Amino acid sequence: RGFTYAGCPVTLMTLWPISDQMSVGIMEAFYKGLKMGIGYAESLVSAKKSYLANADEISAHPAFGAPMVQI
Repeated sequence: RGFTYAGCPVTLMTLWPISDQMSVGIMEAFYKGLKMGIGYAESLVSAKKSYLANADEISAHPAFGAPMVQI
């Protein structure tokens, strides 16, 4: 709530702790999407799809990418 009260239009968070190494790929793709002018929600979805396309069998498990949400 503090970020919303401070004026942040969007907050990206995880629903549970995940490995920093796993989230790096998603965050890089997310920020690239924003830089290209894609909206927050579309950029996050695109980043998750890109992550899954390049993930191995273990890191493709939903526990690594699914908890990232936008508020």
